[in-house]
Parts: sequence; C-alpha cells; structure tokens
Amino acid sequence: MKRRLYLNLLICFVLEFALAFLAMNVNIFEAKPAHSEKVSCGKILCDGNIQVFETLEVGEEEVYFGNDNNVEIYKKGVSVTKQFKKRIKENVYETKAEVKQKFTFRYDKKEQVEISPEDISSEFTVTSWKISPLSRISVDDGVCSVSNQYRVYDKNFVGNYQYMCDGFMDIFCDTSGEIGINSDVRW
Repeated sequence: MKRRLYLNLLICFVLEFALAFLAMNVNIFEAKPAHSEKVSCGKILCDGNIQVFETLEVGEEEVYFGNDNNVEIYKKGVSVTKQFKKRIKENVYETKAEVKQKFTFRYDKKEQVEISPEDISSEFTVTSWKISPLSRISVDDGVCSVSNQYRVYDKNFVGNYQYMCDGFMDIFCDTSGEIGINSDVRW
C-alpha cells in the first residue's frame, strides 16, 4: 500500500516538473480539440462533357503560446482538391486534371486575421490538360479571403492548348477562425 502511494507521488512529481518545464519554453504548440470537417461536391459542365469535383477539408485549430503562457496566435489549415473530369462514355468520367491547394490562416480571435503567399501551396497533376490558377489575397473588415480562378486547357493534336472550361473558388477566414467557401461548384 505504501509502495503504491510512493509510486503515485513520484509520478505526480515528475508530471508536474515536466509541465513546469514545458511552460517555460517559447512557442509551445497545442492541437486544440476542435473538429475537422471534410465536404465534397461536384457539378456537370459543357452539356455533360466535363465534371468538376471539389473536396474541402478544414483542419483542427492549432494554438501557439508565447513566453508568458498567453495565447499569441491561432492557425487553421484548409485543403482543397479540385478535379476536372471528361466524359468518356455515358455516366463514366475520367480525371484529366487535378489541383490540390493548401491554405494556412493565422488569427488572434480579436481583431487580426492573415495569410501570406507562402501560406498557400499548390500541386498539379501532369496530363495533356493544363490548369492555370490565379490567386488573390485580400483582407477587409476582419475577414481574410483567397480568391482563386482556374482556367483549364486541353492540348490538341498539334500541341497547342485550347480552352476547355474555367472555375473559381473563394476561401474565407475571419478573426475568430471561422472558415467559409464560395465556389462555382457550390452555387
């Protein structure tokens, strides 16, 4: 019985010492228990010949602490995958181009929200189709948005790219970390 009591006291002492040590370090990272969300949807274009499929995934909120153990900044990541598919036969579509983009918003839950060009990354599939995205960042009234416009081109038999379709997507984040999306697929 005494042995168990001493063991429990030792464990408590070690944990308390470890927590005190961690509290002294700068920029401690904590993954806050918030929900992550994944939503997918699609849309048919060009008389049923092209399908656009979009998947949005919002990550959990991350918290960064400063020297005085006060919260300094929050971060939330958003991942979007946009696929452009061509109909090869009735109700069968083949993926011809895909873009995956990741956005990391920073906010303080008071008055600031931001994203920089370095916080946006893009990956493209390499096929005969080409995607040309154009991103624009704006901050207005406590809302930071990234507006993306996409143009999709298909390489013809001569080797030139010809226009196939286009689309858009706007990702929003406010000072409290709420994420929103507006896109050609969702309206």
